[in-house]
Amino acid sequence: MLQEPPFVVENDRVLLPVVATQSSSVESTGGSTVLLRANRRGTDVAVSDSNGGYDTLYFNVSSPRNELWRYYLVDDPDFDCGATPIETINGEEYLECEHSNPRVVHVVVYDIGVTIDR
Repeated sequence: MLQEPPFVVENDRVLLPVVATQSSSVESTGGSTVLLRANRRGTDVAVSDSNGGYDTLYFNVSSPRNELWRYYLVDDPDFDCGATPIETINGEEYLECEHSNPRVVHVVVYDIGVTIDR
């Protein structure tokens, strides 16, 4: 991991920005120069609660890099990832950790459109 994710996870608050990349097509290229364009399509506040309305926050990650996420989250004293945090369901591995009693929870999703110009 070159840089830690821009999460704020403390004993009483959780702020999670999520970047969702979208592409209209699947493309690949080799041996040439391309221009990669990324445009913000929008921002959505998926969860916003400052009144302590959540008892537990479950953080689930399904990624080819689950081990990296596990190393990052297991060392965070505010997350409990259990004894065996990576589980397999229907052939897909995922990581589940929980944060108990967050007073403030905000999850913001940034929708980014990606295109390749040749």
